[in-house]
Amino acid sequence: MATKNGRLLKRVKGLAKKQGRPYEDALNDVLEWGIDAVERTVSQAKIAADVLLVTATQSEFDAVEKHAKLLNLGFEKVQGQEATYFRITTSENQMIAVLKLKSMGSYGNNGSVLACQRASLETGAKSFVLVGTAFGCDESRQQEGDILVSTELHLYDLIDVVDDVNGIPYEVASDYAKGAKHKASEHWITRCREAATSWKSPAVPSTKIHFGKLLSGGARIASKTFRDGLIKRIPLTGEPVIGGEMEAAGVVAVCDKKIRWIVIKGVSDFATLESRTEIETSRKTAADQAARFALEMLNLKTVSDHG
Repeated sequence: MATKNGRLLKRVKGLAKKQGRPYEDALNDVLEWGIDAVERTVSQAKIAADVLLVTATQSEFDAVEKHAKLLNLGFEKVQGQEATYFRITTSENQMIAVLKLKSMGSYGNNGSVLACQRASLETGAKSFVLVGTAFGCDESRQQEGDILVSTELHLYDLIDVVDDVNGIPYEVASDYAKGAKHKASEHWITRCREAATSWKSPAVPSTKIHFGKLLSGGARIASKTFRDGLIKRIPLTGEPVIGGEMEAAGVVAVCDKKIRWIVIKGVSDFATLESRTEIETSRKTAADQAARFALEMLNLKTVSDHG
């Protein structure tokens, strides 16, 4: 019993130290609420965040860490109940929790849907910013390392599939199911446009920033025919299709009207076999570009505020 009580008192002392307050106050809370409840509350307070910045691969995560430190935003590891986060703080004391997914894609046990749902509840974040790599869709206007910013997201898996008169299955052009199109947050679109007016890549000065529609789905695409077929199904109204990726579909499934979101990704390839021959190198460059732009955008001191 004495040993058990000793361990309990040690945990209370640890709580008092974390909170920076008298031991007696922490002990009173423990007596009223229980040690587990108080520790959980302290842990949640430490990882509370305004923005959840989501990466999917190690190279994407490494790029965020690298540029957060270069911009003197800090990069503090914080252990949550559901995941490990890394806190950075912008010039406006905006707290950002960086989350690295365990695998690429939206679905499955390690996909963005479950991970972001848990992280949203744990951090209380009211915005999601996806940062990483994506495929471009126009080799004549885009280059590897260019940055893609979503104004809309089109979930290309949500389509009707029917048989034609000859019994050959095909996907109905532009006949997407309800909920296949999602509009990104005007707040984040505006912030990105403001940042883009003066932003220059420190590594690749010729970098361009493209705003438009992004495709998102479960396929790993290395086919120009398939890529171009997806693009043809998207309505021509509004801004053009600028590329595609795999994680955002899961994130928008988590977001409701109270949670803002946007996707900021660098072009690593063009969803063709030819463009993927040196994918590891190009992914690193693309992740670097997207991380730098996203963090500089988040660190802007004066921005317009929209819904």
